[in-house]
Amino acid sequence: MYARINTATVKPGQLDEFIAIFEESQKVAHEHAGARQGHHGTYLLVDRESNKVVSLAFWETEEGMRTSMTSSWNQALTQRASATMVEPPQREFFEVAVTG
Repeated sequence: MYARINTATVKPGQLDEFIAIFEESQKVAHEHAGARQGHHGTYLLVDRESNKVVSLAFWETEEGMRTSMTSSWNQALTQRASATMVEPPQREFFEVAVTG
C-alpha cells in the first residue's frame, strides 16, 4: 500500500472554505470511481489554531496513487483549493510498511 501526504497552510479566514472544497472533491471523486481504482481512503487533518491542513490518501499501488493526481477533475479541484492556501502544498509519497 502507498500513501500520499499533502501539507499546506490555509490563508486566515479561509479554512472553512478549504474544508468545503475538500469535501466536494471527495464527492466528485466518488463519481469518477474509475480514476480512483485501488483507493483505500482519504483523510483531512486540520489544526484550526495554525490553519495547517494535512491530507492523507492511501492507494493499493504507487502507479494508482500517482495517476490519480493527473485527472482533469482532480486538477480543477486542486486549483480551487490552492486559491485558499498561503503557498502550494508540500507533497510526499510513502510506502506503507506496517498497518494496525
